[in-house]
Amino acid sequence: MVAEALSQLERHQEALEACNRAIESDSTSTTAYREKSKHLHKLKREREALATIERAIELDPDSEAAYLMKAEILASLRRDDEALAAYDQAIQLDLGHFHAYGEKAEFLASLHRDEDALATYDQFIERTPHIFKGYKEKLFFLLIERKRYTEALPTCEQCLARHPEMAQAHEWKGRTLWYLDRYEEALLAYEEALRLDASDEDLYVGKAGVLSSLKRFDEALTVCEQAIQLAPAKASVYKEKAGILTRQKRYEEALSAYQKVVQLDPNDAFAYEEVGDLLCQLGQFADAVKAYHQALRLMPDFLRVYQSKAHALEKLGHYEQALATYNKALQLHPNNGHLLFSRAGVLKKLLRYEEANADYLNAQVSAQAGKSDLLLAACCIIAKVDLKKVADAKARLQAAGKEISDEVIEAEIHLMYQEQKIASLKSSPLFLPVCLFMQEMQEWSGTPKQFKELLSTHFPDDLKRLPRSPARLVEVVKEITPALQEEGIAVGLPSETTLMTLTSKST
Repeated sequence: MVAEALSQLERHQEALEACNRAIESDSTSTTAYREKSKHLHKLKREREALATIERAIELDPDSEAAYLMKAEILASLRRDDEALAAYDQAIQLDLGHFHAYGEKAEFLASLHRDEDALATYDQFIERTPHIFKGYKEKLFFLLIERKRYTEALPTCEQCLARHPEMAQAHEWKGRTLWYLDRYEEALLAYEEALRLDASDEDLYVGKAGVLSSLKRFDEALTVCEQAIQLAPAKASVYKEKAGILTRQKRYEEALSAYQKVVQLDPNDAFAYEEVGDLLCQLGQFADAVKAYHQALRLMPDFLRVYQSKAHALEKLGHYEQALATYNKALQLHPNNGHLLFSRAGVLKKLLRYEEANADYLNAQVSAQAGKSDLLLAACCIIAKVDLKKVADAKARLQAAGKEISDEVIEAEIHLMYQEQKIASLKSSPLFLPVCLFMQEMQEWSGTPKQFKELLSTHFPDDLKRLPRSPARLVEVVKEITPALQEEGIAVGLPSETTLMTLTSKST
């Protein structure tokens, strides 16, 4: 039908009009009514859709597809019990076909009725124990969707008890054991699966993954090559190989493997991301940006890639482009604290400190609101720019005729801090006495007690403002060592002896 072609193009209004024309031509066409209800549903016209699918069922009460469409519409109307009844009617029309069971289980899962969803899978398994589809879908639900790994294992054993020679059952057992970190047992399961079917490249890929988890990388790569021999045009086998090489930090070889992946599957956004990450590892940031661009072309909402692309642009010194990348990501995720924090870093590079501080504040608020990333909140507080220090540093740099950049400003602020720290240390009551003493002595060595006696003799007034304990007096010397060193006085306080030494640079 024309409506089906228009449906593929998401042109539902036009498809609806085509259905109406088909019904005008043949008012008994079940297919036309069923298609019409689908497009009304897509257009959110649920009550019209329900009335239309009821007409389709009147015309053909044995249509499983019509009952499934009715269930979907009722689910949209939040008439859950009626939707479940429609799913059950679809199941009764074909007890040995999985499709209706699967849709009912998915609907129950969406209602957070996981146990009822599992019961639906079990219902199909008991009616068709010879078909692997029911076991597989139940295992997928437990392992992938719900991560209930321990509960998946009995399903594997149930299947194997009935079908001990079924390679797929051994494969899923291996996968389940891998999720449970029981790698040695998983390896045995994959080896048994391969004994039963040595022509399935996916079994080699699974076995390679287990060997990699056991850090038996050379064996894993050998198994990958066996998979490649069986399926040289299959992207997933190269992807497994690339992942193993990456774990070994063999980045150039891993890059070559991932480039083969995108060659075979140019629509794999995740593979392009990996290509970009490896190019970054190799310092090829311009090419990494191109790879990330391809990933985002395929998945415009790929948040992680926005961050990676912006990071690569920063490495290239392309701060305006990095900022534009963060801006695009924040249009999609305006309250993402990590994006705000990273954008603030770029704004600092562009000397836009007030805007950077605004981002740090918003990132901090976002992190604290969720109470899930208190480390990020702390980093925001630490990273916030002291605008007065920035202004002082810029003034000093301009007075010295130096070029201004964020790195230079940070270095100048650090220098200012060191200067202030030294000035503070020089205000210690012990600093001037030591300097005057060393001008006379040039070199001195003795115990803390002797050091105190020396000060008592030469500088009794200054000693009144210092600790009485000789050991604490030595601690003060340690504290002011940077200031003494600036005056050319070396301080020696070996931990293994009780002696201390003072040496003037003129010695």
